[in-house]
Amino acid sequence: MSRRAAALLALFAFAGAWITGVFCDVAPRARLGSALLAAFVGAIAGLAIGVALERLVLARLAEQWDEIAAAAAVPTEPTKAADGATNAPIAGPAAIKAPVAPAALQEALR
Repeated sequence: MSRRAAALLALFAFAGAWITGVFCDVAPRARLGSALLAAFVGAIAGLAIGVALERLVLARLAEQWDEIAAAAAVPTEPTKAADGATNAPIAGPAAIKAPVAPAALQEALR
């Protein structure tokens, strides 16, 4: 995610500097130099933003994972209804399938 953010910001910074240089009638060599410098700064800023976003997303996924694990660990007592039927859960915690978090974590780590 951080590499994608860095590449995107670098591309936008390069394009913005290039277009600004064209409209201001800057020489092609100077325009290229400033556009490359802007792309480099944009890439660094993109890396910082991407790392911050990764940490936020991973922290939220960890919170959700803990909530799901805590909910699965809570034992439920079956209670008897008036007609003798129980309202026990159909599947225990072992039968609960894992949420999609591992795939999301792998995507975030790319």
